[in-house]
Amino acid sequence: PEDTKELRALVRSELKRADFKMVHKSLWRSKRDISKEFTEVIRPANSGNWVRVFIGQEIPSSPLTTKS
Repeated sequence: PEDTKELRALVRSELKRADFKMVHKSLWRSKRDISKEFTEVIRPANSGNWVRVFIGQEIPSSPLTTKS
């Protein structure tokens, strides 16, 4: 949302500071779990309507990660 431009800039800054890499325009990834710290940054801004945090893990023997 345009009215949250400053907050979006803060979120991007925090993601970069935490060594996240942009996968797609609005999708970031990291091998580190900073969900607790990140939640502390976004919660006061009441951004729950447009910020989602997902935690996942790689499946080592997945066909998507296995080289032929």
